[in-house]
Amino acid sequence: MGPSASPGATALGCVTLVDATGHHHDIPINFCTSYQQLNNMLRVLFERDAIEAQIQKWYIEEGEYDLCIDEGMQVTPLTSRKWSSIEAGTKIVMRVTIKQRTDTLSEVKYNCGFCGALNHLGVKSVNYQFRGRTVCSTD
Repeated sequence: MGPSASPGATALGCVTLVDATGHHHDIPINFCTSYQQLNNMLRVLFERDAIEAQIQKWYIEEGEYDLCIDEGMQVTPLTSRKWSSIEAGTKIVMRVTIKQRTDTLSEVKYNCGFCGALNHLGVKSVNYQFRGRTVCSTD
């Protein structure tokens, strides 16, 4: 199971997972009957050697991510306590949670927990790219 060929198309009987790097993955609906089942599927999905998979696996293992249903103008969080019935064709978005302490708002520094890169943030967001793909982002 890998990224789908077309981000706009969803395979029949599947949901689309948009991972934290923006890749679209078709996941059969029968793997989405509970929060725990989908989380187990994420662990399998990111059991690859690709750097993007390893970074996302790290965030999953640390519990520093969340899932939500993206319905355009409305975003519905998915949690183990608040699991709604998922239908085929649903777009589920994975977002990583980055926690960073700062002493001042005029200069914010972000230290990537995976690669160790230190980014100085002004008013702009930061994307760390590896081989042309965003692997860490503060957007």
